[in-house]
Amino acid sequence: MKKKLLFITIILVSLVAWFALSRRSTDSAEIKPEFYTTKRDDLMITVKESGFLNAMEEITIKNKITIKGNTTILNVIPDGSYVKAGDFLVELDSTPLEDQKTAIEDKILGQELTLNEAENNLAITQSEVESKIEDAKNAIYFAELDLKKFQSLDRQRQIDKLQSDIDEAKDQMNLSKQTYEASETLVKKGFETTGKLDQDRLNLNSKTKRLEALNAQLDILLIYDLVKEEKRFSNTLSEAQSKHSRMIKEGENRIQKAEAQVKSNQAKLDLAKEELESLVEQIALTTITSEVEGYVLYPRGNRNSRNNRPIEPGATVTRDQTLMRIPIMNDMKVDIEVAEHFISDLKLGQKTIITIDSLKDQTFAGTVSAIALLPKQENSWLGASVQKYEVVIDVDDAALPSTIKPQISASAEIILDELKNVLSVPIQAVHTVQGKQVIYVRKGGSAEYTERKITIGKMETNFIQVLDGLVEGEEVLISEPQI
Repeated sequence: MKKKLLFITIILVSLVAWFALSRRSTDSAEIKPEFYTTKRDDLMITVKESGFLNAMEEITIKNKITIKGNTTILNVIPDGSYVKAGDFLVELDSTPLEDQKTAIEDKILGQELTLNEAENNLAITQSEVESKIEDAKNAIYFAELDLKKFQSLDRQRQIDKLQSDIDEAKDQMNLSKQTYEASETLVKKGFETTGKLDQDRLNLNSKTKRLEALNAQLDILLIYDLVKEEKRFSNTLSEAQSKHSRMIKEGENRIQKAEAQVKSNQAKLDLAKEELESLVEQIALTTITSEVEGYVLYPRGNRNSRNNRPIEPGATVTRDQTLMRIPIMNDMKVDIEVAEHFISDLKLGQKTIITIDSLKDQTFAGTVSAIALLPKQENSWLGASVQKYEVVIDVDDAALPSTIKPQISASAEIILDELKNVLSVPIQAVHTVQGKQVIYVRKGGSAEYTERKITIGKMETNFIQVLDGLVEGEEVLISEPQI
């Protein structure tokens, strides 16, 4: 805080010194020293800035039509008019919106037909899929029956039939063997010829080979044929089951595609209906009426700017362009900008004295209600960059005239502190020498004075607090020091 006050003091003292030197250069006459007798008194620390009186709240009327391109104003209430809630403000050209509305309505009819076709296709697809899945399920059932029939009946029947042929062949072979043995005995005794014996031998060999063939056929049946046939039935069942699963997946895929087509067409139809609803809302926005009571204010600024085109019949306005504002005059505020070196002393709730340029000799009470967190960058008259913060002062006094209008010039003097019984001197009495604050104290009752270092405190527009280095009653030089 002391650094900021020092900065202010240096600037003020430098200005005073510059002014004094300028006067000295133009006036060669000797200047008589002027002194101020120090005393203790109450000192009110304030900062005063100019600004504008505005409403706390206002209704901004904008072009809310979002069609591509600009919109033409057909009719508009004059700037500065006083309106009540429900009064006419602006009429915009709705012709382009009406044309779009007709096109969207035609689009909706076509989209409804397309959606109906998609829904019919979905129903057909679902029926076909159900039929194919049912056929695949039946194929599984029949394949299971064939496998069970083979496993429980056909396989054993084939084995039994072949085993029966083997038993018969074995009996025939045994009979042939007995016949051969009998013939062999008879031949040895001479009762039978060798030809008969040879014939019985051949018959026995034939029966034996047939039995061997049937046994081999049984082995083939058990080891290969029956296994192969059971595998064929199992494969048929597996293939039927796979086909059933495939039919389910393919059916799901077909149904999903058909459903997606329905959803897509439904979404397009819904979007078209939303567009139609939006256009109906947009058409309603072409006629704007007031929601509140107050004065109509056109945008202020450079008329050549794209954002500040004239508000008048026949003029074109862009999307979201501000057409006018209607301040709500029940609660008022003063908008000011305060230099950075004062901002740390500002606090919400500080009392303020407000003056309005158009109301001479009248003051109104105010309260600091908002302090910007970030500064605005502006160029000072010294050429240096000065940081300023936007500050809002609420007008507390309800005695504002009812005829007062917004955006008139006003000033706000913020009371930063009230010092009781402090020693202070005029600001022009304090000088900066080699980075230190000094004053010039009068010697006795003479016109001479001596330099003295002091410690300064807070200051207001005309006076600065002295914390150390000066005693009440001493006289300090307030005119230009003769160095």
